[in-house]
Amino acid sequence: MSEPTRKDAELLIKLYSTMVAADMWEAFNWAMGLDELSYEEFAERCPLGSDGYNHFMKIGSYYELIGILVKYGTINEDMVLDYYYTLWDKLGPLVKGYQEAMGSPGWFENYEYLGKKKAEWRKSHPPGYKMS
Repeated sequence: MSEPTRKDAELLIKLYSTMVAADMWEAFNWAMGLDELSYEEFAERCPLGSDGYNHFMKIGSYYELIGILVKYGTINEDMVLDYYYTLWDKLGPLVKGYQEAMGSPGWFENYEYLGKKKAEWRKSHPPGYKMS
């Protein structure tokens, strides 16, 4: 992985600013408080147009964009993976269920990519890890 640059930092700050401006905190709080549930339970509790569905879509869309930036090397991967908690552990099963229910395996595929990268990265970068 290449060394982070000033441009990487500027892009990360812009992404953070976008997250704040889009009032993502409500969506993140919703996801953090979400109990483990199947896609079927989610679809019943959070139908199209509901707050829960909108939070799910907002988070998925945001991380889809970040996943694309990481996948194509547009932003330093280590910086992104060090900063972001992807919520994939909570929302991943819902994304997979949605993909299956809609017959769209490519839906939020870059969010899935980011979630898997974060899990791999965490193994070699436990909390408190110091980059050399």
